[in-house]
Amino acid sequence: MTHIFENLFRNAIEHSDATTDDPVTIRIGLNNVMPTTTRGTPTGSFSFYVEDDGPGSHQ
Repeated sequence: MTHIFENLFRNAIEHSDATTDDPVTIRIGLNNVMPTTTRGTPTGSFSFYVEDDGPGSHQ
């Protein structure tokens, strides 16, 4: 997991907008994901997200 987070943070910094002096902002959080099935005990699960203010990918 450490390697994954290192890559995410490095990517956010390397691909930030270099034309401004604004610092890179990175947000990290947890999403509480409820199960989509009615079978068994609904325990839910957690996922995380990483968000930055860079230009993103052009698709």
